[in-house]
This record gives sequence, C-alpha cells and structure tokens, in this order.
Amino acid sequence: MEMEENNGLLNLQAVAPEMSGEGFPYAPENWPEEGDIWGWRTGRRIVANRSRFQDRYLYLPNRLIRALKEEKEKENPGSGADSGPSSSSIRRQQHIFASKLAVERYIKTHFPDADIDAFFASFSWKIPALRSNGPFFSLSLFRCWLYLSFLFNSRTFRHLHFDLG
Repeated sequence: MEMEENNGLLNLQAVAPEMSGEGFPYAPENWPEEGDIWGWRTGRRIVANRSRFQDRYLYLPNRLIRALKEEKEKENPGSGADSGPSSSSIRRQQHIFASKLAVERYIKTHFPDADIDAFFASFSWKIPALRSNGPFFSLSLFRCWLYLSFLFNSRTFRHLHFDLG
C-alpha cells in the first residue's frame, strides 16, 4: 500500500484528540498475516506547531493478542488467564505501544526476520491533528453569539438565551 506524498507531507485526514481506529493509514493492515488489522489511538498532546499528535498509540491485532495470551499461559501454567486486576492490566499494556521503539522491540522479539523499515513504511506513524484555531474555537460563547447575530438577522437569535454569569 502506497501513500500519496505532496512536498514530503502525506495527504492524510486530520483527527481529533483521543480518537481511535483500525488499519490504514495510521496502523498496519495484513501484517504479519493476511487479515491482521492493527489499531491506533491519538492522545491529547499535540506538537508545538500543532500539526500532528505528540502522543499516539498502536494496538496489536486480535490474533496477536491471543497469541501473547497463550504464550503467557504456557510460561505460567495453572496461573489462570484472569488472576486479578494487575495481571489484566499487564496483559493490556503488552499489546499497546506508545512509541516506535516499543513497537520495534516487539517486532524484533516476535518476528526476528521481519523488515522493520517495510513495516513502518506501510502506514503513517505521524497522525495529523485537527486544528482548533478557527474563529469559533478561539472566541468565547458570547463573542460567537455576537458574531453570528451580525451575520444573520438578529430576529433569528431572539429565542436564544445565554447565562453569562
């Protein structure tokens, strides 16, 4: 899967903070096997120039989560899959990656012959952030109401009441 580039920047749909999804363009699809769809999520922090998220997360496909679970059960037979809340959160953390380095370590450990560069080339690690610097985001509710009242007939807004206190 190729991503279209324009002056070195990918033409990708910007997303809001704490959004999530599956697969391309922000996570791999069909890797390492056909049908394996990785998940992604954005955090809250955005880089200084407000172009992309500083925090982004990558999730393993369900098949690989099951494989990790089976691997753990083989290592600790008789411990049970759900032996308390701490083991559940540890399992959850094992399939959520908050950095490229963590993903790379996972791949090198579980797929030593994999081409790391090809893996990261199959999706965009950088997720563009929706800009919130438009006029309606930077104005207070009252200023927004005033702005709209000048744009439209003021009779349209007579029924609106705002508690400014």
